[in-house]
Amino acid sequence: MTFSNFQFILRIVFPLALALSALFVNAEEETLKLMAYNVEHLNEDDEAGCVPRTDDDYLEIAQNIEKAGPDIVGFQEVETAAAAARIFPADKWVIEFSGRPNTGKGNECRQLPGKHLRHLGTGFAIRKGLDYERNPDFSALGLDDNFQRWGTDITLMHEDKPALRLLSVHLKSGCWGPPQDERAADACPQLHEQSAVLTEWVKVSSAEPIPFVVLGDFNRRLALENDWMWAQLNADLPISLELLDEGVGAKCDPRYKDFIDHFVLDHRAFKYYVQDSFVEIPRTSDHPDHCALTAELML
Repeated sequence: MTFSNFQFILRIVFPLALALSALFVNAEEETLKLMAYNVEHLNEDDEAGCVPRTDDDYLEIAQNIEKAGPDIVGFQEVETAAAAARIFPADKWVIEFSGRPNTGKGNECRQLPGKHLRHLGTGFAIRKGLDYERNPDFSALGLDDNFQRWGTDITLMHEDKPALRLLSVHLKSGCWGPPQDERAADACPQLHEQSAVLTEWVKVSSAEPIPFVVLGDFNRRLALENDWMWAQLNADLPISLELLDEGVGAKCDPRYKDFIDHFVLDHRAFKYYVQDSFVEIPRTSDHPDHCALTAELML
């Protein structure tokens, strides 16, 4: 090969290599990592509520979130937007918090006489630089019950167009599976009502042009065989929903083998799902009592 021929090859191959490199960089930039995280009674003040914390506790939660590297976090059990800001610093995150009226001081905490349950809200933390729009809160999930949580609803934008709708939920606790279905007299009827409301949201959203993900604390083991809530959510849909934890055992607490926190994707959003990217992040301390879940989409 002559030197001139070698130069000619370099003029062709080198620009091509640069173009391919840029292509792969752009592909990485379009990967969206979602997190669902019930952070268990996260309050503005260190010693407030049923899970008193120190500054170090808040720092540990924030560091664990940063280490996991999510772009958007759907969170639950947070007292206020200011409480959320303690683990999602303002230089990195934008916070969208449920507009449900603050419930104030609630029932006395078990095993903590004199301390009381505080407001439990849903919301999102969005990494700065991501373009999104805030949708009206999904207040119907509250069932006109002052304590039941509303859904927080946002739409992620891409090139000034709606790309993905996200709904953060925290449903009624106490009706986790078949053992409770027959004896949880208060919890199960309310969860049935919430499930019907959420099912209607899913039907309406499925008919709209934007793919969606519902994430958060469903307080129900949806992946169990013949679960009534999972069947209801899928009823009358042209294509079934996808549950990312199906067939995956939970490891957060050895007492519980099945997830109650979930990512539920419609079939369009599931096309963007990066296979095997669903991860349960181990706890590093007793609180929060839930493990964070992450999953990646390639938009």
